[in-house]
Amino acid sequence: MITAHQILEEYKTSFRIGSNKYIEIFSNPSQKELLSCGDEIRFTADAIKKEVYVWNANLAIHDDANKILGYGSLWFKKPILTGIAQKKGSTYYAYRSDELETMNLSPPGSQELLSEILSYDWNFVDRYIEIKDLLQLLSDKVEKYMKSDTGSWAKTLQDIKDKRGK
Repeated sequence: MITAHQILEEYKTSFRIGSNKYIEIFSNPSQKELLSCGDEIRFTADAIKKEVYVWNANLAIHDDANKILGYGSLWFKKPILTGIAQKKGSTYYAYRSDELETMNLSPPGSQELLSEILSYDWNFVDRYIEIKDLLQLLSDKVEKYMKSDTGSWAKTLQDIKDKRGK
């Protein structure tokens, strides 16, 4: 009998970059598929579709994979979370998101983007990748910015924390 989880697990796509790189991307991967990606993976999580896409971190950057997945290079226009995870034991732990870590909070719209990212429920990702530390990094970055900002953004962050149950 096929379980609901088995139906959700799927091989998403494969593609070639250049002449020598062949990349496999898995959607909502099984443990076996995760392990086949190696000890370090990149991922893109879609909060609306509740899908997690993973691939070997050494074979493609997010920009390349996200274009193939249909997100384009303007990843921030959709409610997605990108990151890199390292395997420790049998669990993958997200430890970095280049896009989020390099984001400058001062340009117009950045605060709203981070507010939106934090407002989504990312718990579905934990089935594949432990992301609590990555979300905490983002939250810390927002709070650090807020300490230097006396504007009305403080209420927005508190609303997000209330929604997330913090």
